[in-house]
Amino acid sequence: LAEGLGALALTLARVEQLKSWAEAIWFGVFHSVSAFCNAGFALQTDSLMPFRDDPSVLIPISILIVLGGLGFVPLSVLASRFLRHRRVINLHTQVALLGTGIALVGGAVLFWALQLGGSDATTSPADALFWSVTLRTAGFNNLPMESLSSASILLSMALMWVGGCPGGTSGGVKVTTVALLFLAVRGLLRDEYDIQVFSRTVPRRTVIRALVVVVLSVGFVFLGFLLLLATQTHLSFEALGFEAVSAFATVGLSLGATTQLDTLGMWIIISLMFIGRVGPLALAYGIGQSKKLQWKGATEEIHVG
Repeated sequence: LAEGLGALALTLARVEQLKSWAEAIWFGVFHSVSAFCNAGFALQTDSLMPFRDDPSVLIPISILIVLGGLGFVPLSVLASRFLRHRRVINLHTQVALLGTGIALVGGAVLFWALQLGGSDATTSPADALFWSVTLRTAGFNNLPMESLSSASILLSMALMWVGGCPGGTSGGVKVTTVALLFLAVRGLLRDEYDIQVFSRTVPRRTVIRALVVVVLSVGFVFLGFLLLLATQTHLSFEALGFEAVSAFATVGLSLGATTQLDTLGMWIIISLMFIGRVGPLALAYGIGQSKKLQWKGATEEIHVG
């Protein structure tokens, strides 16, 4: 339904310029599927840069990216809420919606502010908002990559690493995972060991799982980045770092390093994309062995921090 409505909106947006219903329909269908699936492929060699000032194209694509990255559970819950007038929205959907909103708005504001001090002071709030959306692992490009400041590149890497929500079409460690870690830190600072959010208690096992996902993801990205630095010595530190995070989060954006990788470098990127798409925790479950403890030892503290 989302892809169909998106294709219709994009077709109507382009039919007058293309002057051919066949070309307009092809444009609408291709970009609608690509946006909802967070694929980032476009029919133009410069991605969506030709439509930088065309809201009739960027707005439908932005909506499709967000819907695909939100996940099918929140979408079904929201559909039940509005179509069947159910008042209850589960905790996962509430956290996913709130986390998505904070990531989109916060990312856009920070990116716009950082770009003001960079080489491209012409970046508008609309450009920044779309950039914040596409970094959810969609991978479309409405800005020239060479216009990004170093601070903007670092922020972009952080947003790519976070990604979208579980059960959707996006990559990254997921918004809900990062939200749980922030809640755990807040609880620990308050000397609270049960995570409370929206009048609900999150199981400790879920919090530990979120921590494991973050630790594994950082480990895989670091290892991939290290291997790229060791083997692709003709490329810069910044370009390879961006490449590693983009691959793990299955975003597809690049600072120009992709086409300059040798065969070994491509295999490293392929491995990062595979791990990021499958998920580090799922991969660990798949290659590991489940072993239940036969006994439980006495409890004793280990000092940390």
